[in-house]
Amino acid sequence: MSFSTQRKLNERWPGFEIADDIDTVHTEDTGIVHAGRSVTAMQYQARTNGATLKENHRVDKLTPDENGVVIETSKRKFHAKKVILAADAWVNKLLKSLGSEIPDLLKKLTKFMDTIIPAHGPELRTVTCQYAITPDRQFIIGPLKKHPDIILAQGNGHAFKFAPAIGRVAAELAIDGKTTEDISLFTVPDPNSSNPRPAPPGGSKL
Repeated sequence: MSFSTQRKLNERWPGFEIADDIDTVHTEDTGIVHAGRSVTAMQYQARTNGATLKENHRVDKLTPDENGVVIETSKRKFHAKKVILAADAWVNKLLKSLGSEIPDLLKKLTKFMDTIIPAHGPELRTVTCQYAITPDRQFIIGPLKKHPDIILAQGNGHAFKFAPAIGRVAAELAIDGKTTEDISLFTVPDPNSSNPRPAPPGGSKL
């Protein structure tokens, strides 16, 4: 892995026009995570460790009570002491009734491509990948302030490769009430506050 300057990157790949204030990273041995196989592997590991997966159960509502959280699904109700909410693009549908909506910022891919690769030409094929993006594009990991039994885990469109780590942190928060990792930069944003969360070093400026 190496960090590159805007000038060096534009010289090596002339089609790009990267602004001076954007950090770039070049990894020679990069790879691709196969989504379907990865999810299957994680499901297998979950079942092996005693988890029960309730497939085709759409979660419609979360209601905190004195003993935890009531989970209303399309098939039946469940009760849990803690809930880890990782609903991504659908998260605000569940948070709205709790008064804890996450600010959302939608950006068009075409506008992004026009900025980074001006001569990209017409698109050949488009595939919809729905996810939520907040203004600072950073992870959101932590309990809701008003409802601490509900732990939020949002990836902002770039968390799949970090899923095992985020899952472990969320599990630690649910079971132990704390985590061994420093997640101070990934606190749940306050929808009523105009102050942005602190940006991590080298964070994306896009």
